[in-house]
Amino acid sequence: MIKTFFIYLCITICFVCLSSHSWADVQDYVRPTNPLVLPTKQESTYDLQHLSVKLLPPKLDAGETSSSLMTKVADNGLALYWEESPLRQTSMGRAAEKVEKKMKVEVDLKDQDNNDHKFCFKVLAIQTLAKIEYTGWVKAAFNYDFKNAKTEAEIIESISQNQDVVLSQTQSVDDQSSKLSFRIKW
Repeated sequence: MIKTFFIYLCITICFVCLSSHSWADVQDYVRPTNPLVLPTKQESTYDLQHLSVKLLPPKLDAGETSSSLMTKVADNGLALYWEESPLRQTSMGRAAEKVEKKMKVEVDLKDQDNNDHKFCFKVLAIQTLAKIEYTGWVKAAFNYDFKNAKTEAEIIESISQNQDVVLSQTQSVDDQSSKLSFRIKW
């Protein structure tokens, strides 16, 4: 009953308002409005080759699973998005960059014989991976996978420009393995 009363009241108010104005008044009111401009669709300017170089990891290990590959692609995709995102300029974006920079540390040293030694420590959040890399007398890397509780260490000695000898050690909760391998870069 009350609902019906309010409907009749609204209809009555509309008729009273419309009857008090002529059609010419309505046309004068409508005329000064600006036309509606809809945004145009912008085409993407991404080069697919550039995109694939940025997204795909530079090297794939022989025993790498599809899930670890996808986490690397996701990590690279988020990094690419972050490079081009306007969110980067917000206060939250600047705070996130500050944390990211603190999670990556690089140290360059020279010894008495003027040999370069480089240490790099970084944490990759999506891959749940901590990495320590050394370049100097040899190349060495130490990785800890938080999700799988897996530790990997490898020492790489270059024999020539495209050949390496690799000594690697992998240890997880379930298994432990040591490998000596010969790597050829094609």
